[in-house]
This record gives sequence, structure tokens and C-alpha cells, in this order.
Amino acid sequence: MFGLVVVVSLYFVVSLVRNLMDFSGVDQRVVGLENEVGGLRQENQRLADQMQRVESGDYAEVEIRDKLGLVKPGESVVVLPQDYFKESQVVEFGLGQGKGVNDPTEPQEGKPNWQKWMELFL
Repeated sequence: MFGLVVVVSLYFVVSLVRNLMDFSGVDQRVVGLENEVGGLRQENQRLADQMQRVESGDYAEVEIRDKLGLVKPGESVVVLPQDYFKESQVVEFGLGQGKGVNDPTEPQEGKPNWQKWMELFL
């Protein structure tokens, strides 16, 4: 009889310990899920703001003007040569020595603006 009481008591103790461990794990999961919900709310707010900005007429106008090269009356467009961007990026990232406005071997600080513009277009 004493052995049966010990076995039943041991079973209850083990069950109690398992339940306590499960409850502690639940608390950690709840905290993790609350943090995830907070992050998702921020992401949702960011996306709602972006959607509101995209649906506005100003955004559509800017995108159309940038992608199609359209201008309003009275505005003028400045077109830069394609090789200017390629050479500038090559020099900027240190991938080679290009000859352009961003050439690191040529000091640009002391030059007047009109000379920099002339180098850009010539």
C-alpha cells in the first residue's frame, strides 16, 4: 500500500513539474508573439502610409515625369551623357580609373563652377 501511495505521489509531482514547465514556455511564446505583432503593426502602418502616398496625385505625377521625361510648361530638361554615369560609378566604387568629373586624381575643390560644367559637357 505504501508503494502505491509513493508511485501515485511521484506521478502527481512529475505531472505538476511538466505543467509548470509548459506554463513558463507559454509565457515566453506570448512575449515573442506580442513582439511579432508589434513589428507587424509597424509594417502595416508603413505600408498604409506608402499606399496613401502612392494613391495621391503628386506621386503619380512625379513617377510619370521621371519615367517618361515629361516636363511642365516653362521647365527645361538637362540630359547628361550616359558615359558620365558609367565612369563616375567606376571611379566612385574604386573599380578602375575613369576620366570624368569625379576623377580622384584631379582636384575639384579649387575649380570654379563654370570649369566643372565645361568639363562635364566637353
